[in-house]
Amino acid sequence: MYFKGCVAKGGVASGVTVSAGESQTISGGTANVSIVLSGGKTSVRAGAKSIGAIVSNGGTETVLTGGTASNVAVKTGGTLVFGGGTVAGATVSIGGKEAIAAASRRAACLSAAASRLPSRPAARPPNRPWSRAARSPISAIR
Repeated sequence: MYFKGCVAKGGVASGVTVSAGESQTISGGTANVSIVLSGGKTSVRAGAKSIGAIVSNGGTETVLTGGTASNVAVKTGGTLVFGGGTVAGATVSIGGKEAIAAASRRAACLSAAASRLPSRPAARPPNRPWSRAARSPISAIR
């Protein structure tokens, strides 16, 4: 089955093949074992699930905020893009790619920086002003 369209809330699509110039948008529904071929694109949106997708050479699956992809197989030349959603059980073959969308990259960096910040004492020591360097997230990362 070749497909260009949307799997809406409550809908289920199984065994769909998304080829060159085609796209599959999963928005609230579930896609089981989609095959994304060269030039094909799949977007997993909020509340949607992609289960067992196979992303081949030149194909792309993007998991957006609130979306879930599980058991994804990314073959040589395929790309799995993390756009803020949840990816569980992905297998990336040699030559396959994982990418982080720009907005998600910023959030991931901010989260990582925050986890490395030194804890701030409850009170300032007497006669010792705070230095800007001690409070700067940038200096904590270095």
